Amino acid sequence: MVAIPNNSQDLVISNVPFGNYPVKATDYPRRSIHDYFFLRGLDKAKPGGFVLFITNDATLDKGKPEVRRMIAEKADLIAAFRLPNTAFKKNAGTQVTTDILLLRKKDGKPVKGSPFQKIVQVGTDSYRNEKGEQVTAPMLVNEYFAANPKNVLGKHSLQGTMRGKGKYAVIP
Repeated sequence: MVAIPNNSQDLVISNVPFGNYPVKATDYPRRSIHDYFFLRGLDKAKPGGFVLFITNDATLDKGKPEVRRMIAEKADLIAAFRLPNTAFKKNAGTQVTTDILLLRKKDGKPVKGSPFQKIVQVGTDSYRNEKGEQVTAPMLVNEYFAANPKNVLGKHSLQGTMRGKGKYAVIP
């Protein structure tokens, strides 16, 4: 393991790992592996440095805003792109809606970052539940993607199946 000092890297790039298990660490205790790597990567960037992460849609869309607030305290969102849930189907065998996020670590200089702390509704969609019933529900996404629809490379939908029927996904 290589010890990389905080505030030492001009650029941090990662395909953030994710899973339903915590990392046992003292700097960000009781965080999922996904959130831990995200926050830790931001710590490694120099003030004014850039962080480019490939992550799933949960980073920006999860219901609890705590990690987004922590990210916003450390960095400004410069740009984000949301890929369809089939982007990694062929080479990784997974159907996950994927975000590419470019952040700039705060250094005290004014930067025109984009808001990304709130979740908003972008419409409704229908799907069939496990009983075969037609269900209509709201589609909730990060405010950044509602304000920048051209950065969503597909269509918002509740046709996702990775986390169960009727889950949010971007479909081609």
